[in-house]
Amino acid sequence: MAAEFSRELGIKVLAGQKRLAHLGFKQGGVPGYGLRRMLVASDGTAKQLLVSGERKSIATDRVTLVHGPAFEVARVRDMYRMLTADKLSVPEIARELNRKGVKQAGKRPGNATWNYPTVYQVLTNPKYAGIHVFGRSTQKLSTASVRLPKSEWVTTPGAFEPIVDQETFDRAQQVLLSRTLNKSKLELLSDLRSLVAAEGHLTARLIDGSWNMASASTYSYRFGNLQDAYKLIGYGRPESFRKFEARRRNRALRDELLSDIVALLPRDIAIIRRGGRWRPKLRVRRGPVNLGRACSTRSNGRGRSVLAR
Repeated sequence: MAAEFSRELGIKVLAGQKRLAHLGFKQGGVPGYGLRRMLVASDGTAKQLLVSGERKSIATDRVTLVHGPAFEVARVRDMYRMLTADKLSVPEIARELNRKGVKQAGKRPGNATWNYPTVYQVLTNPKYAGIHVFGRSTQKLSTASVRLPKSEWVTTPGAFEPIVDQETFDRAQQVLLSRTLNKSKLELLSDLRSLVAAEGHLTARLIDGSWNMASASTYSYRFGNLQDAYKLIGYGRPESFRKFEARRRNRALRDELLSDIVALLPRDIAIIRRGGRWRPKLRVRRGPVNLGRACSTRSNGRGRSVLAR
């Protein structure tokens, strides 16, 4: 009965969230660079800006997005201009922002610099064109997050005042898609051959810095990893990939070890996986969360093997 009550409650809560999303109200999360959260009354009257950590206290109040400081709004428009007019790649835009000393709002000093994911998020999120999108992924009962098809998203155009117009946003998406999704594997490999012919070598940074090519992460996603893409175009020697092979073996050994530990105590230990970019962790029942690592060894020059960091 408790489980059935939880399921029914979850269905009702999700239905309420979708209804508010259709009305253009934000359901939670950070506003994003160039935007701020505005608390509004039930009749739509603006009440106050919410700073980081603040939450609404009245059930009938709602939250919407408004423009942030003028210099942040200008930087967002600069990103779209650099992508569509100046033909810069996403990593080049990040480097240009860092060169100018532009910092991300609400970040610690060590994490305030721009990189590929942070710039890409600004260039692809529909909220910068005034469109509210809710329900792009779902996660229930501590399970892994699952991406939902676009047909199940709740999309509300005109929910916020746009920072860039719809034409500029659509042009930016076309530029990004032309570099990645619309290219076949043969076209991606052809681009890779052209780059190595022009530069004489290949690195992930060099690939990311080429505006007319897909990113290094795209090659890893489409071919399994960069090493396999390099092999398909005949680039590199076997000894060049030794560290990659060692890393792959270490990951396989780590996953096998964690599975063996869970098999010994299935009721007390579970594996937590946040995604491909994160190492799996072990959650101990009524205990801490532990990170598992597999470390290689190296010689210390005196005939002994020590752990390599």
